[in-house]
Amino acid sequence: MSGIIVIDKPKGASSFSVVEKIRKIINVKKAGHTGTLDPLATGVLPICVGEATKISDFIMEGDKAYEVIAKLGERTNTLDADGTVIATGNKPSDKIDQKKILEVLKDFEGEILQIPPMFSAIKKDGVPLYKLARKGEEIEREQRKVTIHEIKVLRVDIPYVSLMVKCSKGTYIRTLIDDMGERLGTYAHVVELRRTKNGLFDISEAICIDNKTTEKDIQKRMISIEDVVKRIMPVIEVDNDVAKKIANGYVMDLGVKEARGITSKNKNGDQKMVSINKASQTLRVFNYEDWK
Repeated sequence: MSGIIVIDKPKGASSFSVVEKIRKIINVKKAGHTGTLDPLATGVLPICVGEATKISDFIMEGDKAYEVIAKLGERTNTLDADGTVIATGNKPSDKIDQKKILEVLKDFEGEILQIPPMFSAIKKDGVPLYKLARKGEEIEREQRKVTIHEIKVLRVDIPYVSLMVKCSKGTYIRTLIDDMGERLGTYAHVVELRRTKNGLFDISEAICIDNKTTEKDIQKRMISIEDVVKRIMPVIEVDNDVAKKIANGYVMDLGVKEARGITSKNKNGDQKMVSINKASQTLRVFNYEDWK
């Protein structure tokens, strides 16, 4: 079985544990997610299964969308509600209202710099930062450029603020909320976080999994490699002979700079993607067994 299954990750589960659950349900060895969600977070978690793991690089670069509820007045060591409160600021209701929040949020739209939190999966000398953070260690982290495409206030019920955020890959919503709290003259941390879009995939495509989820349930919602590739790039069909050449390393001169997928029909007449080309260079070959 190969393809992409979009999971609505439940609160409290790690992204890795969800991947392991999918592996067991459908009995596959190769599977991996395309972007970690914190245990506290819920929402869109695309999982590549089988041959689809080979196109993960092509689908990890997309923008993200989140709905987040922040609590003003408190900072935690993890920057979310799973952590311990380590600082309290001015009572939000004393000086902060919706008008002030809107003014501050305008400063975050566009390209900004973020310092990744210590409680993150980023590695230092091969060790995830969160493991160092759990030992009470803190190391210097380099700032990263990220882009906030849009921030929209959904609701203000002080000390809680609900936001919708559209952003680039690599954006830490916990850091965004922490920085927002500082700009407001207080502290803030994430209480609830839900990813509604991850690159090509939307929450409407997601399936909830539990102990009753079966292999048939997963199969019904599996998105094929071919369908995913069509979302990424135009598709060019070639005949069977050319497909075999491409699978053996032949570089097809497309005469264009943009990336394209190359497809053909196998001996059974089924359309199969056999390669992804970018700037006329073959990057990956799929389903080679079908062409032997």
